[in-house]
Amino acid sequence: GELMARSIGMRGNVAILALRDTVIPIDQRITGFRRELSKYPDIQITQVLRFPRTAQGVYEEVLSMLENGSGLSGIFVSFSGLEQTAEACLKAEVDRRFCVIGYDLNEEIADYIRKGAVTSTICHEPFQQGYLSVRVLYRYLSGKTIPSTSVLYTKLEPIFSNNVKCYLNSTNALPFVKA
Repeated sequence: GELMARSIGMRGNVAILALRDTVIPIDQRITGFRRELSKYPDIQITQVLRFPRTAQGVYEEVLSMLENGSGLSGIFVSFSGLEQTAEACLKAEVDRRFCVIGYDLNEEIADYIRKGAVTSTICHEPFQQGYLSVRVLYRYLSGKTIPSTSVLYTKLEPIFSNNVKCYLNSTNALPFVKA
């Protein structure tokens, strides 16, 4: 939320793209986003659009919204519809000041960041999430230790055009990961 607020100059209208069904981590993202934006009285969430997990319809809906003068300053993409949203922004030729924030990082999203169609994506360390889960499970099953908590947190870091290459290069250094 704070990242969106700063990116749109602490004022404007924002849309949220969400899933139709309930997925707790996605719902938590939206709750945190709403809570943070509530600190900024000149920012309103004017639309919450819900889509299936496949992100079917995201491109068409976002493009229609942008071309029909929605008055939006930004879009928060809480699930895997970031690429479709970015493509719609490029097609609608939105101003570079228009803010699109989402989650996940791959080569396609990195290209959209470089092109300015995505302002930022939040890296949630999927490699570390997998590694820590396997490590905790192994230690538990081998009788070495009982987990001290049922939840493991990893870092959340915003990725912008000036640091995106640092995150993509990190997997190239691993001998078992093919780029």
